[in-house]
Parts: sequence; structure tokens; C-alpha cells
Amino acid sequence: QMTTMSSGISSIVPSHAIDDYVFEPCGYSMNGTCGSEFSTIHITPEEEFSYASFEVCGEKVSAAAVSEYVSKTVRAFKPTYAAVAFSVDANHQHFPASLICPTGYTFSCTSYQEDSCGGEVAFFTLSRVETAKKKKHADGQQSPRAVLKQIPSSKTFVSALQQDSDFMATSSENSSDCGVTAVYANRTFEDVMTSVGATQLENCLPATIDGFARKLIEEHMIEDNFYIMDLAVVRRLYHAWQVAMPRIHPHYAVKCNNDRALLEALASLGAGFDCASEAEVEQVMSLGVTADRIIFANPCKRPSDIRASAQRGIMHSTFDTESELIKLNRWAPGSRVLLRIRADDPSARCPLGNKFGAEEWEWEELFAAAQRHKIPVDGVSFHVGSGATDPNAFTFAIELARKAFDLGSSYGFDMRILDVGGGFCGGKFNSFGKVDLEGVPAALNAALDEHFPESSGVSIIAEPGRFFAESIATLGTLVYGRRSRPHTYEENSP
Repeated sequence: QMTTMSSGISSIVPSHAIDDYVFEPCGYSMNGTCGSEFSTIHITPEEEFSYASFEVCGEKVSAAAVSEYVSKTVRAFKPTYAAVAFSVDANHQHFPASLICPTGYTFSCTSYQEDSCGGEVAFFTLSRVETAKKKKHADGQQSPRAVLKQIPSSKTFVSALQQDSDFMATSSENSSDCGVTAVYANRTFEDVMTSVGATQLENCLPATIDGFARKLIEEHMIEDNFYIMDLAVVRRLYHAWQVAMPRIHPHYAVKCNNDRALLEALASLGAGFDCASEAEVEQVMSLGVTADRIIFANPCKRPSDIRASAQRGIMHSTFDTESELIKLNRWAPGSRVLLRIRADDPSARCPLGNKFGAEEWEWEELFAAAQRHKIPVDGVSFHVGSGATDPNAFTFAIELARKAFDLGSSYGFDMRILDVGGGFCGGKFNSFGKVDLEGVPAALNAALDEHFPESSGVSIIAEPGRFFAESIATLGTLVYGRRSRPHTYEENSP
């Protein structure tokens, strides 16, 4: 109840009977009722990212009532951004035109729809007008997050492990740390090890990692899952990539694992980044990574993501439909694109051809569409599928890419970038200490030499994800119960 009362939550729905609860290690939830009305709030506070949701239903509302709810909610939570959605079972109330924007906020975008069966649905977003940060609300009430941070939590022990990580291994939480403090991407790998508090271990053998995990558990009384990340392995994998495929510049797929320590390590080594959302772009650029090291390799982008990436100077993205070109023309004029073609490996662990990639018979119309919309096509991209193991899949994909390059050139485009995508198996070391990619580098290099020789001047990039993220971590999982039986059922059966 301390959180409910002191944060101002109770004032949002003053007539509701509230059942509230604070969760360990951190979080808050409440349900409220008043007759047929129902309300619920959930809060997840984090050091660099916090989220809250509020829902109310069963009320007879007007535009004024909606505006009042929105104003009360933003006063209580003080969000940087807020999204509001509501639906009504009524005809032609025209709510959007009557809504009042809360003080200190501006409308970012709105959408509105009248249902054919009666009723309306509306969605809009709010952005806070930046002012000096305040520790407390104007009325003296603390925000829900500030109140929750006063409550001790076992999460404190896990977060503290980031100070007890290692040169061979770094313990960290895999949170979506989108608001991290900006650092310089030109730092050395050793600088990154210092900044993340890495602890040097004697070696990276399983027994050493296991002993380090046990030591952490005992010292910090950990009663939750955690993992140890071996950043030295990240460096070995990056160097192994450079040796195995020297012509291909890796752009790490942030979606695979966006842990800050991993991103900082890769940035210091010189990697580029494959981003698929505004949040990923913000996180990578907060590390000091420049826009020319980022490709927005998502062929189906939200308008807000398109605008955000363009505002940050990221000009290259992928497309496989004309509708994507229309969006780019509207929301990010001046964009440059790569045509995403379908060339997937059916045996891959996660084939992507059923979702993304233009079929060969679609290429000509897409190049013509790019001409009509005056969007430069700078090259071709493909993705054989996550966890592909057949080297021939890459050979076939590069042969297809050559055909697409030639067709694009015939339409007058300066085709100079080839993105060979992802699909590389997680980098694993064999008994000789070498990274084993099961013949993929040899197949790729041979196909590139044949179809895209160095003399062609084509830049080659890739989007590896699991290659850098799959084998670098050791997961510690809490076992909190065990059953022991002296005999099996079969032994006691008649």
C-alpha cells in the first residue's frame, strides 16, 4: 500500500477497491474494481529502463473522461513516452478531435478507425517535453519507480556481479538496456574489459568457469538464474572470422543478444551492427558507434523505426516489396536500399524464406518500382536461415545474388554492396583450438572469388548473430527441489 498511496496510483481510480502487491526482486501489480468497472496496473522498474501499463475497462466514458485518465496517469508515472489505446462500443463519437493533450506532453502520432459493426478504436502516442529532471513530483509525491527502489531486492546481488566479472567471463543480465550512457566506440578491447569490471581467470576451461560460478553463488547468496559471459571468446571468434573470411565485414545481429558488454566488446574490435528496431539503433549508437557502421536490415519496418533511423543518419536498409519503398519514400526520403532476395537453406534450424526475400520472378518489378520512387538500390542481401549447416546453400545464394546484381545494373543502379546475411553456426572451437564452421568459409570464399572478385570493387558484409553469441556464455540455473526414489516403477511392477 505504500507504493499505491505515496506514488499517486490511488488517485487515478479513487473509487476502486484496490488489491496491490510488490514483487521481488522488483515490480508492482494491482487490480481494482468498482461495480462492473475493472482496472489493473503493472510496473517493472529497472536502472536504465522502466515500464508501466494501466488499463481500465467497463466504464461509460467520454472524450473528457479519457483525457482525464491520461492526464492522471502521466502525472503519476512521469513517462518519457506513453502509448494510449482505447475502444468504445458507440458510433461516431469522434474522440480524437476532442482529446486534450496533458500538460508537458505533445502528441507524436495518432490513428483512428470506425468499426463497421459499430464502435471506434483509436491509438496515439505522447512524448514528454524535456525539462529539468526532478527527484519528486511537483506535488511532493514520489514516482512509483522511486518508491519501489527503496525496497531491498535480491536483484541487487545479481546486478553487483557485473563488478565481479572476468577477463575470460563477464556476468550480466540480458536486459534491453536502451538508455545506456554513451561511451566511445574507439576504445580498445582492454578498455572495455576495465569498464565492465571484468575479472581475469586462469583459463576458460569448464572446470574453471564452474568454480568461478560456485564462488559467486556462495559470496553473493544468489538464488536466481544468472550467466557468465566469456568476452575473451568473443575476441577469439572475431579474430577467427577475420582469418576465415577476410573479405567479409561482420555486422553483428543485435537481436541475437543485446547485452551491453557484448556490444561494447564487438564495437571495440571493429564490428558493424545489424539493427532491426529503433531501440536497437539507440543502444548501439549510445556506445559511440557511427551510423556508417549500422545497416537497418529489416525488410518490413514500422514507420516510427524508419523515421528514427533516418534521423540518426542510417541510410541503408533492406526491402523486398514495393510497399517498403513507399514507406521509405514517405518517412525517410534520401534512403538507399539493398534488395533482399530469397535464397534460404531448407535444412536451417530457422528458415526465413517463408517470411522474407523476393522471388526471382519479382526482381524486375521491384527494380522498376525503385526507379519510379527514385530510391537508389546499392546492392543485394540474402539470409540462408538461422543455424544453416549446408555450405552449398551459401554457394547457391551467391550465384543468385550475381544474377540480381546484373539485373540491377541493367536498370542503371550502382550495385556495390553484397550482404551475405546470417545463418552462421555458433562459433565453436575444435580440439585444436580452431573455430569450426563446417566448410562454410571455404564455400563462401570460393563463390565470392568466382562471382564477386576483389577487382569488382563490391563491399561484402554479413549479419552473424549466433556465431558470436551462442558459445560465449555459461548459464547458472537454480535447482530448488529434488525427488529421490530408491526403485523405478518398472522394477516394482508385477
